[in-house]
Formats: sequence, C-alpha cells, structure tokens
Amino acid sequence: MSDMVLKWNDILLDAIRTEGMPPPVAARAMAMVQTAVYDAVNAASGSQYEGYQVHQGPAMADLPLDAVAASAAYTVLSSLFPKQGEALNAHYQECINSLPQNAQ
Repeated sequence: MSDMVLKWNDILLDAIRTEGMPPPVAARAMAMVQTAVYDAVNAASGSQYEGYQVHQGPAMADLPLDAVAASAAYTVLSSLFPKQGEALNAHYQECINSLPQNAQ
C-alpha cells in the first residue's frame, strides 16, 4: 500500500508543478490530499485511530487499501485540478488496473 501512496504523492507534485501553484497554496493542496488518503485508509483498515471525516463502516471493511488510497487521492486531486482531469483519470485507471483482479 505504501507504493500506491507514494505514487499518488508523485502525481500530486506533478499536478502542482503543472499548475504553477505558489508554495502556500501547494502546501494546502498537499495537506488536503494526504488527509483524505489517511482518512480513507484508516477507515478501510479498521484502524484504532480516529478519522477526520470518514469512520469505519460495513461498506469500507472489504475494500483493498491500494484502491482506497488511489480513490481518495484521485477524488481530491480531481477537485483541486479540474484542468488536469484527463491526466488524473488516466493515472487512476492505470492504478486500478494494476491491482490484482481479486482486489478490484
């Protein structure tokens, strides 16, 4: 799962560079994406830690953590960088397609 998180960190940094965001705005974007990934993975894994917005529920219990991390990052990035939607969608599809068939 850490590889998926690192992959989306790279995608996030590329999106920031492409957009030409100033550092304070980029820091906010990074915080938003990483909080979403933490919260989603935390909820899906049944972690003992409190979530920020998402709490574990029956719908989250059986999801593969790589898919959860990719979906959280993709959702926030798509909202923050709508002009880059096509590239982000391609990254997301690539990530989901790279998961084992039984994990999709």
